[in-house]
Amino acid sequence: MTREEYYCNEFLEKIYYFCLKKTGDVLSAEDLSSEISTEILSALHKGVLPERFEAWVWQIARNRFARWVKQKKISSAEIFDEEAMAQIAAEDNVEDAVLHPEEVQEMRRELSLLTKEYRELLVAYYVENQRIATIAQTLSVPEGTIKTRLAKAREKLKEGMRMARTFGKLSYAPEEIEFCQSGGRSENWAPDCYLDEPMYDKICKNILIEAYRNPSTLQELSIELGIAMPYLEGFVEAMAEDTLLIKNGTKADTATYETNFVIIGAEAKRKMVDKLAQIQGAFVPLAEEYLKTARELQLAAGNHILGQYQDYEEQKWTLTLRLADDVQWTIYDRRNLQFNYDTVRPGGGSWDVMGVQEYHGPAFTWVGHSCGEEPAGGRIDMFVTDKQVEKGDDRTFACSRDNVKVLHQILKGESDQVSERELEELADFVRKTPEGKYEVTFGVYSKEHNSDTLRYGVPVEKYNEMLLPIYEKMLALADEYLAYCETVMRGEVPKRLMSQFNFCMHSVPFLRGMVVDGLLKTGFLKPEEELSLMIGVYTTV
Repeated sequence: MTREEYYCNEFLEKIYYFCLKKTGDVLSAEDLSSEISTEILSALHKGVLPERFEAWVWQIARNRFARWVKQKKISSAEIFDEEAMAQIAAEDNVEDAVLHPEEVQEMRRELSLLTKEYRELLVAYYVENQRIATIAQTLSVPEGTIKTRLAKAREKLKEGMRMARTFGKLSYAPEEIEFCQSGGRSENWAPDCYLDEPMYDKICKNILIEAYRNPSTLQELSIELGIAMPYLEGFVEAMAEDTLLIKNGTKADTATYETNFVIIGAEAKRKMVDKLAQIQGAFVPLAEEYLKTARELQLAAGNHILGQYQDYEEQKWTLTLRLADDVQWTIYDRRNLQFNYDTVRPGGGSWDVMGVQEYHGPAFTWVGHSCGEEPAGGRIDMFVTDKQVEKGDDRTFACSRDNVKVLHQILKGESDQVSERELEELADFVRKTPEGKYEVTFGVYSKEHNSDTLRYGVPVEKYNEMLLPIYEKMLALADEYLAYCETVMRGEVPKRLMSQFNFCMHSVPFLRGMVVDGLLKTGFLKPEEELSLMIGVYTTV
């Protein structure tokens, strides 16, 4: 075998891949490797007999590459030294070190699907051209470990490139889910930062949807959502830390993630809404009869159940929503569905959450509830409807502990102890009287209205005679409805999340919206737009 033949057999391919690795461009690699080979073959043809053939070949390659760098004016390029060239020459399989040009797209795709550990190693070695010694020093691990990991990373890369990858449905048709929440947020604003932040809530929601249906690895989530892992990992890791996801396993490439709360399907929601519609026709007339009769009995007894601070038309909303909740909570107790708020979370949070798939169909007005409490026990209860939220009228959720304390000071006649700044902050909750004093703008219950002799401001004997029979009929209808919902829910909540069942039962089957919609149709309630923002707000003293 001639020296020319020996060079072509042993070095020609390695020289090409060396050039491809250093230039990063197929055409430049072809030109540069052609120049190097031409110089080597020309010298051999002229009779040059190098003593150390391999070192001589790589010296010519280095010199030619240096000239190429100078010609291209690539000042930041690294010129390989003898050690680095020897590493290239010593590769058992050069194709493992540098990929074929036609595989570049597949390589980029698979790099985006590798876990961080393997991806960063391959990028450091092949893209950034770092030496093994440099990588080992950066990661503070032995060079042998880097070589082992690099070999494993190559295998994973090649294995993925041999597979046909098809992005999942969520990559082009993301789903929507709504959330029912309770409790106080964590310091980093979890769970709202994942579920309601417009910047990336769709990504987080669909991670949770997919991980709820199928325990998934990071790579599986990446393929299903069509999002490269460098962008996906942060969301998944953060949600696992904040307990929205559960991580099973410790190895990054094999660990699976599962959604750590219940997501109710749209069909289940439809069934429960349909059942609620079935009882509405019987329930609403009973509710109206109860509220009208109660009002007559309260006034006859000289009791204003919600004080003198609110117009009765606005009080009707509070009384209606209170009645719906009283009926529902009574059935919860009878069916042993009590719920202890709220699960303690990292970062000082205490909250629970449940998802409901987007539901297309008839629906009742959504009515949420929140409250502000002060350390001494004062409390402001607030209802808010979806119409208020849509209009941005969510100020009823703004009561902090300090706000509640101030409002109760005003109720006690101590407004002179309240600063102007505090009064301005509560402009939606207080008003100034002609006498120059301040009073609240919402309903106020008296604890005395529920006692041994009174129930909701009505003498007990009158209540038992005229209101209790109506109330029991409402309870029977509510029990029928909640029993149906319980059956549906038990088919929706997986065994691993059954501890959350009672919370789920408190989150979807609401009587509030059904009663409100029905009483709006009868004319008992005036539409929201005709009333103030204080509808559904009250306190008890």
